[in-house]
Amino acid sequence: MSLKKVKMKTNFANIGLLYQKHYFDGVRFDSDGNYKKDEAKTIKKKNELLLGSHDIFTKYFISSQGNSFELKSQYPGIVTGIGMKHETAIEGELKLGMYFDYTSGMPCIPASSVKGAIRAAFPQFGKHKNTPNPVKFAKAYIINQMLNQIKPEMFPAMTKKQDQLSHSDFEKIEWIEEEIFEGVNIAESTAEGNEKGKSCLPVYEKDIFHDAYIIKADDEGRILGDDAITHHPHPLKNPNPVLFLKLMPGITIQFNFRLKDGRYLKATEKKLLFESIITYYGIGAKTNVGYGQFEEVKKTKVGENIIGKLESVNYKVTPNRYYFKTEYGSVHTPYNKKLKHAEGGQKFKLEVKSLKENGAIKNISVKGLVE
Repeated sequence: MSLKKVKMKTNFANIGLLYQKHYFDGVRFDSDGNYKKDEAKTIKKKNELLLGSHDIFTKYFISSQGNSFELKSQYPGIVTGIGMKHETAIEGELKLGMYFDYTSGMPCIPASSVKGAIRAAFPQFGKHKNTPNPVKFAKAYIINQMLNQIKPEMFPAMTKKQDQLSHSDFEKIEWIEEEIFEGVNIAESTAEGNEKGKSCLPVYEKDIFHDAYIIKADDEGRILGDDAITHHPHPLKNPNPVLFLKLMPGITIQFNFRLKDGRYLKATEKKLLFESIITYYGIGAKTNVGYGQFEEVKKTKVGENIIGKLESVNYKVTPNRYYFKTEYGSVHTPYNKKLKHAEGGQKFKLEVKSLKENGAIKNISVKGLVE
C-alpha cells in the first residue's frame, strides 16, 4: 500500500483556488482511495485558512454604473454553488461546493443565479404548464404590488379577490417579463397590423445581468463562515452533521446590471423592481430555511451625527487610533483630547466628515460623550 503526499501551501490570496484546487493538498490517500485518520488535522488547517480570509479585493468590485444596488445579507448568511461536488469523506471537511469568481477567487453570486431568481418571481404564463393558475396569479399579484410602489399611475393596486383574477389582469406584467428575459420588442410585437408575431430586440438593446460581488465584509472583516446540516438517519443513533461553507451575514453585496428603457418600465424602474424581488424572495440555495435573505443597506451622509460605541485602542498596531462600532460598521479616528480618559464600551456622538466611493464612512470627528 503506497501513500502519496502533496506539499501543502500555507498562504493563499486566491480563496477560490484554495477551495477548488488546493483544499485537499497534503492529504495522503492509499491506492484504494482511503485516507489516514490523522489527515483530519490537515483539513482543519485548510478550514482555518478559509475562515480567516478577510475582505480581500472587495474594493475592486465596486461599480459606479447606475444600474446597480447594494444589499446587506441577513442571518444565517448566503449559500451558493452547493451543487458542485466537494468531498472525500474526511472528518471535518467542508463538503458542499461554492461559486467563486474565476479571476480573483472571490466568492460571488453568478449572473445566471441572479437572473434565475428574479425570473422565478414572475408568473411565466407561457411556461410551466403544470403549474396551477392560482400560483401564477399569486406571483403576478405580488409583482403588481411591487410595481404599484414604483409606478402607481401605470400599475394601480389590484382590487379583485384572488378567485376573480384572470390572465388578462396581468397582461403588462407578462409583456415586461418577455421583454426582460426573452428580449421581445413590445412596440413591434403589439403594433397594429403586425402579422409576424413576436419580434426581438437587437442584442445591444437587451437587458444584461452581471455577477453580484461582495464589496464590504461584515463588522469583523469576515466574508466566509461555516455551518452544518445535521442529518438524523435514526432517532436512536448519533446525527451525521454535514459541514459547508457560506457567505457571512452582515456582508454587503452589489448586484450589477446593464438595463435599457423598455415600453412600460425605464431602466431605473427595472432596477427598483429587481431590488424589491431579491429583498422579498431572497437568492441562492436553502432560502426556505432562512438563507439568502437581504435587507437594505443603511447609508449616512456628510454632516450627519451618529452614535458610536468605543471598542478599543491598539497602540502596538495602530498608535493613537480609536475604533468605534456604529450601525454603519466599524469606524476609527486618530487621537482626540475628548477621548483622553475614555473607556471601552462608552458611547460617543460622532459627526461624519467624509465618505468613501461605496458610501462607507471614511472620516469622522468626535463631538462628545453620550450622557
